[in-house]
Amino acid sequence: MRDGDDQPPWGQRRVHGVRVGGGYRALVMADETLSDRGAEPADDVVEATLPLDTRYIATLRLLAASLAVDAGFSVDEIDDLRLAISEVWSVMADRAPAGRIAVRFSPSATVLTVTLTLHAPDANVSPADPLTLDELGRSILESVVDSYAISGCDVSITKRATEVTAS
Repeated sequence: MRDGDDQPPWGQRRVHGVRVGGGYRALVMADETLSDRGAEPADDVVEATLPLDTRYIATLRLLAASLAVDAGFSVDEIDDLRLAISEVWSVMADRAPAGRIAVRFSPSATVLTVTLTLHAPDANVSPADPLTLDELGRSILESVVDSYAISGCDVSITKRATEVTAS
């Protein structure tokens, strides 16, 4: 631990969640250690940065499913969200296999917005050459999320829980 730091040291080969000031932030490093990077203001934003390695897609899909459950999504809606995230992951991994992906989940009531950002200096992604989806990828996203937008190396998807039932 660092002097004056009340956070425990981070173990290797584990993914940890850190709750600080009402926000969550986790960063999985290339060597699989976790680094804390402070927290967002007291809101429900959740962020994670992961290597674009297939070992980590399950972690991201699990995090998305957990947040979707909290927002009242049905099992089918959760599967749709997980499929959309997998599709975007795949496009980014094809563009920059050695890159990293930063993901920001912004939940509110029955809506979850997920912004995925590709971080890869050698990926040659710019506003002039943004990420693109093939016809199948576009079709998948159009059928499983309410909206999506691509801007340079950012992909934002929004999914609403429409099958919410009273408990």
